[in-house]
Amino acid sequence: MILLPYYITEKSLPIGCKVWTLWICMAASGKELWKTDDTDPSEIINEYFTENGIFGTQQPSDPPFLVYKVDRETTRLADFHSWSDVLSKKTPEHVWRPFYWIGEKQGAVDSWGWKEELTSVKLDPLHTIGEIWEIISRTETTV
Repeated sequence: MILLPYYITEKSLPIGCKVWTLWICMAASGKELWKTDDTDPSEIINEYFTENGIFGTQQPSDPPFLVYKVDRETTRLADFHSWSDVLSKKTPEHVWRPFYWIGEKQGAVDSWGWKEELTSVKLDPLHTIGEIWEIISRTETTV
């Protein structure tokens, strides 16, 4: 199972577009998606998320993904490593890594070619950043 604990922030820019930041908790110092051989969503949520202080709600998703929207009010994000730790040469196992979407509408084709760019950049050997954005965007619109 591929674990996608995430949260999204949004900022409007004065030039008429928005920047969305998708934060995903990733393994291998932010270089790999978080994976497990476990398949029971309830056990995964308890063992991997709740017991580690990551609180939120499971979102509708198709296997092999377990999409988990993190509650930023109850999860103490400051207690976790972030991508800036990796950039300063630390090597924590799990980190919150940011990915950006720029445009008028999240996930839409735009004049800057942002969607095309993200669908060409591999996040791991099997998935692009664009594919992960799309999986999470689908859950955001169904909730």
